[in-house]
Amino acid sequence: MITIREYAKKHDISYEAVRKQLIRYEDELKDHITRQNGTQFLDEEAEAILEAHRQPRVMVIEAQNEEAKQAILAAHEEIRRLQEQIIDLQGEKFLLQEQASRVQLLEARQEDQAKLMEEKDKLREEQIQQAQEQAKSQIELMQRELDDMRTQRDKAQEELQSFERGLFGFYRKK
Repeated sequence: MITIREYAKKHDISYEAVRKQLIRYEDELKDHITRQNGTQFLDEEAEAILEAHRQPRVMVIEAQNEEAKQAILAAHEEIRRLQEQIIDLQGEKFLLQEQASRVQLLEARQEDQAKLMEEKDKLREEQIQQAQEQAKSQIELMQRELDDMRTQRDKAQEELQSFERGLFGFYRKK
């Protein structure tokens, strides 16, 4: 004795398919199915009956007329043509994917170059600022030196004016 679920699993078919077979062949199977606690069990005879009805049936179809043969040939030709189109489209798709990847690569390179240029520009700006600061400090230093020299000159002129020419061309302090 086997349950309907076990039978379905054993023969690799759905439970629903077995249930439909039981309904379809109810008259033949009624003495071979037993119920216990709400579960239906099949005996060996029920399994054999279901097996016999489940056997695949071979169907032979002959092409009776020339029109059917021509339609089949046309369908085969259409399938071949569509397969060629698919192959062509796959080739085009591959080429487009290659082009897309090249474009992405070029875009990535351009982004890298733009970043590099920005970094170079920042470095140049920093160098220019450093050079300007150095120039300012040198100008300030030269300005101080110039101021010191002017101060020394003014002192030297004051000291020079404190001398007067003496009798024999010598200078003496006033």
